Amino acid sequence: MEYIYEALRKTEQIPAAYEEWKQYREQVTSYLLSKVKHQSRIAILGAGQSNDLELRRLVEAGHELVLLDRDNSAMKQGLQRQFGEDAARVSIECRHCDIWPVTVEDYHQLEELLLQNTDMEVIVGWMKTLTKRLEQSTPDLGTGYDWLVVMGLHSQVNIMFVTLLHYYIGTFGLDYSKRDVQMYYAMVTQMNQEMTMHIQPFLMQAARRQLFAYEYGSFEPGEEQIYDVLNLFRQGRADCVQKLGISRVEGALQWEQLLSKEYAQQCLQIRDWNYLVWPFCKDKQYLMVFYECCKAGL
Repeated sequence: MEYIYEALRKTEQIPAAYEEWKQYREQVTSYLLSKVKHQSRIAILGAGQSNDLELRRLVEAGHELVLLDRDNSAMKQGLQRQFGEDAARVSIECRHCDIWPVTVEDYHQLEELLLQNTDMEVIVGWMKTLTKRLEQSTPDLGTGYDWLVVMGLHSQVNIMFVTLLHYYIGTFGLDYSKRDVQMYYAMVTQMNQEMTMHIQPFLMQAARRQLFAYEYGSFEPGEEQIYDVLNLFRQGRADCVQKLGISRVEGALQWEQLLSKEYAQQCLQIRDWNYLVWPFCKDKQYLMVFYECCKAGL
């Protein structure tokens, strides 16, 4: 069987991201630097090609950086782009880290199940078994950081499950009912909930302070509503935003719910917050919510 997973992974990359995200990258970096007052050891989880942070500014400010990602080549490409010939001499550690280790073989097995038009209850059962296995994993983030930065990560962890279903239905016209598809989506939501709860303690243990950011909602480029929502948030009128019925982003929503729960239970402090527009690609922009967090009592 010829699998499509590897080809779909390549489509996740946005060729012009570094150029298109310039203003956003400057805004994010400036916000982080406004929080990190002293020379600090900063870990960036899900760093990828570092298109959303100005690594040079952070290094020149005297900070020690550790990049964490499952894609080693992406981290090296990011260093090469930002530092050029100096990339090999820059003292930035790139560390392999997979917080929710779904393997290539797992995705291939899912492809086989879909292509065989396997009963959806069987597929969902397989996904439940996979989730139980993943919950036994221990993310190797390292510890002892002053800051841990996590931005736009949770929405991406399980997105390939949705992408593969879309591909096989669209390409092969699989005979799944609306109920079947809803059952599958509900299982992906459950996986996002389990993933979020599983990794959160590791995120909080890794550093004294955290800068968390997630996608509140997705908007089309040029859509004015994103700035209306941005202004409502900045005015402290989150209740008005909730009444707008904005479609939320899977993975990010589950993380927001968990953070809200831990804040209400006084398990973590939210010391500051910010809102920015992320021009993600030519078809989509996100409203990003930033939280400066730490464990309760720090």
